Amino acid sequence: MRVRRSADRSPLYRGTGLMVLTLAIAGCSGHPVGIDEAYRHAVQDAAIVEASEIATDLVAIRRDNPGLVWNDAGDRILVTTWKSRQAYEQFIQPNTSTPDNPDYAIWVTTVPQVRAFCAGLASSDPQALDLRLKQYLGLDPHWHYDLFVELWVDPARLLRPCVDPQTDDQSC
Repeated sequence: MRVRRSADRSPLYRGTGLMVLTLAIAGCSGHPVGIDEAYRHAVQDAAIVEASEIATDLVAIRRDNPGLVWNDAGDRILVTTWKSRQAYEQFIQPNTSTPDNPDYAIWVTTVPQVRAFCAGLASSDPQALDLRLKQYLGLDPHWHYDLFVELWVDPARLLRPCVDPQTDDQSC
């Protein structure tokens, strides 16, 4: 999901977005492919949606969804983004809002969703866990991430990167 900028200047927690790509480790032929090739293929595949790829099990961003964490006022949900410390210190920490330029949107997912995924990972190998989490979140396998940043976000600021960018349903 990406965040749309609003006119007010509330904390950075305003904007973000979610992009979850599936990264295949094996190609259509059934033989293993390299990580770089698999990532490129996943990004290209995500750009063109086929009917068989329509997801209907996404997290619905609605007040009646018990799987979300809402602030005390009930107007913001808790989301997270995985960043390098340098990216956090340079682009997130000093700001009170996301940039106007959509090219610099912050991609996020809901905190309970990431926590549940991480809890289900069985490997104790840090490199394998790192790669699997990058695959789950659709991140470049060669980029360095070392911290999760949690943000309180107004759901109206979120959008899904799909034809129907609404976040209050479960399909894309």
